[in-house]
Amino acid sequence: PSRNAQAVAEHVLGLMLALSRKIPAAHQYVMSGLWQNPVEPYISMRGIELAGRTLGIIGLASIGSRLAILGKALGMNVIAYDPYVNQTVKLTKLVALDELMSHSDFVSIHVPMIAETEGLLDFHRLGLMKTTAYLINPSDALVVDQQVLLEVLCQRRIAGAAFDLFETHPIVPSHPLLSMDNVILTPHLAGATGETIERHS
Repeated sequence: PSRNAQAVAEHVLGLMLALSRKIPAAHQYVMSGLWQNPVEPYISMRGIELAGRTLGIIGLASIGSRLAILGKALGMNVIAYDPYVNQTVKLTKLVALDELMSHSDFVSIHVPMIAETEGLLDFHRLGLMKTTAYLINPSDALVVDQQVLLEVLCQRRIAGAAFDLFETHPIVPSHPLLSMDNVILTPHLAGATGETIERHS
């Protein structure tokens, strides 16, 4: 238990920074030779700072708790939803799930795939998100209604998203996410660090 908690929490933080500062797109912009005007990317790729933003964490076990510490250290307002936590949690304010979805600038999912969590983020809850908000899911893909998710991203009803797990492993080559420019995808490696291996083995 918790063997990869620090690794996953740090990976999520990396995805938050990559989304908010458009790091993958900026890298590709430079590598492809598009950077001709020194001022243009300062305007077109302008990002946002994490400090002062609200991080909503769904699931406050070992990974979620560590992510809360990282978010707080960056000056973020951290809120969380977890029906199994009923005591006061350090650094984190517990709220209802609908409140978390509507108030968060970043929503990060850290729950297991069980009957209670399948489709937890459905049409109603994804519809509560700000148009400027980002969704990060290093947990099971089916915690989020996949059809609704694709519609929300395609119609840009949220700013973007990042995923580490998919319905299949690996992702199928025809998956619609692969053609979207407002997502970041990683190949199920959130917990892949040398330290995780040492703790596990």
